[in-house]
Amino acid sequence: VEEIVKMALSASFFIGCGKEVVASELHGWTLQSSLLLAGLPALLYATQGVLTYLGYQHTDSVTFNGLNQTKTLSAALWCFLLMGKRQSVVQMVALTILLFSTL
Repeated sequence: VEEIVKMALSASFFIGCGKEVVASELHGWTLQSSLLLAGLPALLYATQGVLTYLGYQHTDSVTFNGLNQTKTLSAALWCFLLMGKRQSVVQMVALTILLFSTL
């Protein structure tokens, strides 16, 4: 239900931009190009949702929430390791607070 509401809201905002904006954004759009660009991220997002639901069913709430909070930390770590993107001082402080809140 949540995803349907998101889709309906985003579609209504997009259509509300006006005919010219909609026409220019959809010019050159094909299903194949959309699947090539968004297929893998959409599949990963759907898989993450299913695995999150399964994890919620098979662990107690404290463990699940603690593990769920570590995904932000792991994303920051992998951004640094794979892409060489360093975090700012403010971001490092926020990540440290998040780390201690999960322990």
